Amino acid sequence: MKACPKCGCRYPGNEEFCPKDGTTLQEMDKPTDDPLVGATIDGRYKVEKKLGEGGMGVVYLATHAIIGKKCALKVLRGELSGEKEVAERFTQEARAAAAIGNEHIIEITDFGTLGDGSAYFVMEFLDGKPLHDVIEENPQMDPARVLRIVAQCCDALDAAHSATIVHRDLKPDNIFLIKRSSDQDFVKILDFGIAKMARETGRLTRTGMIFGTPQYMSPEQAAGTAMDGRTDIYSMGIIMYELLCGHVPFEADTFMGVLTKHLYEEPIPPRRLLPPVDVPSNVEAVLLKAIAKKPERRYQSMKDFGEDIRSIIDGKTPAIVFDKMRETATTTVPPPPPSAIVGGSSRRQSRDEPRARSRWPLFAGLGAIPVVGGIVAAVLLLGGGKDGQGAAATPKPVPVAVNPASTPVAPAPAPAPVAPAPAAVEHITITSDPPGASLFKSGALMGPLPFAIIKPASGATDVYTVKLDGYKDMDVVVAETTPQDFKVALERRPTGGGGKHKEPAASKGALQISPAADLTTVKVPGKKKRLGGDIVDPFAN
Repeated sequence: MKACPKCGCRYPGNEEFCPKDGTTLQEMDKPTDDPLVGATIDGRYKVEKKLGEGGMGVVYLATHAIIGKKCALKVLRGELSGEKEVAERFTQEARAAAAIGNEHIIEITDFGTLGDGSAYFVMEFLDGKPLHDVIEENPQMDPARVLRIVAQCCDALDAAHSATIVHRDLKPDNIFLIKRSSDQDFVKILDFGIAKMARETGRLTRTGMIFGTPQYMSPEQAAGTAMDGRTDIYSMGIIMYELLCGHVPFEADTFMGVLTKHLYEEPIPPRRLLPPVDVPSNVEAVLLKAIAKKPERRYQSMKDFGEDIRSIIDGKTPAIVFDKMRETATTTVPPPPPSAIVGGSSRRQSRDEPRARSRWPLFAGLGAIPVVGGIVAAVLLLGGGKDGQGAAATPKPVPVAVNPASTPVAPAPAPAPVAPAPAAVEHITITSDPPGASLFKSGALMGPLPFAIIKPASGATDVYTVKLDGYKDMDVVVAETTPQDFKVALERRPTGGGGKHKEPAASKGALQISPAADLTTVKVPGKKKRLGGDIVDPFAN
């Protein structure tokens, strides 16, 4: 247990900074005894021991005095019982979980009040581990296991959203894995303490207030603006990233530093980390859609998110994979067969809709253009258009009587030549000396180096910029003749000297190319402690 020396608030051991004033928390002496341990609550629940504690309450293991069934008892902290808004949130947690009615949501069975006025509720006892502990034991989890866990979470949160409840505080600590039958990773989601219910009364949530745990907040949540179910989709995507990579995409030394990164920085795709994480491309495509900055670019429902996850589990390819391949244009994409595409970004095809409205890619790289052109030419030559009135329509032939016996048989037409397959796209891999730089194009971040780009066509050029803190920006002009692998040597930016530095004209924009070398492996920084607590308002005085 830790406490803030400035405001006196107490928080669990995973926290590092006070979410109210940013003060570094200090360890507290552990209490020697707890008055509730050994007591019987309302003559029914005998408290056995303390299991843990959060921002609002303490959780105990209890046994029903009559039927002997184990359960968990969550009691509101005594010092918070007098705060009306906190007490209302505690009650709302029980009401929200009970209203959903999904097997992956923790079950609430009873509610009451202790003699000192502290509220409590009874929930099922979970004999398992929080996902946070599983991540600590298994960093960079197997993608197949990650998909099974995330799919269950999507089912649970889809049920919550259908009941007009948005969790708003999804994090590994609030997801439990238990054993049920043969399933070792059966998901249970808990802690709806700051959930938003569409029917809630009062002003438990005010515009401009920030609630949640910073590492898992959506950009709109970090900005304190209006939220809906898509904020849970973003948080679930961040958890999925952490399961796959062993760390969250955004870390900083301060609470506001983390929020700023959620608002303005793009996450590094797992396959472009150094060293890269072995994640299938279809899994990465689904992940990146879930954590898009703008809500309208994410999945629009947990149902869509979960369906794409399950389609990968079933060995199919979600449509988002082909969308991502067209966006990045890093390879020639053949048109997928109808059976290969499942799901969609926000809309599913109805069974009653014609097949022509399927979201197939119209063009698959430049190789499709000759095919489309050939089809158009054939239509024009054969008389396309209604009633034969096309651009190259020919008059209808006049019938002539002939003697079948004297009519020569025309030879069978020769088969049409098969068009050669399009040539593979050539790439150029850019690295930097020293390593760690990023590649930009027209001011937009492409990604960290090394980075593979498409070799320009004959006579064309592309201009990129290589940037690294402490070094001068270097413009790179890439042409058809550029080597397939080359390294950009960066020049350190001068420091000191009161006058303005002027770069010599002879060296400005110079590009030094050297043969490709082995890439330096850059270790991902170790995972840092979490910031913030269950309820966060950094702007409060």
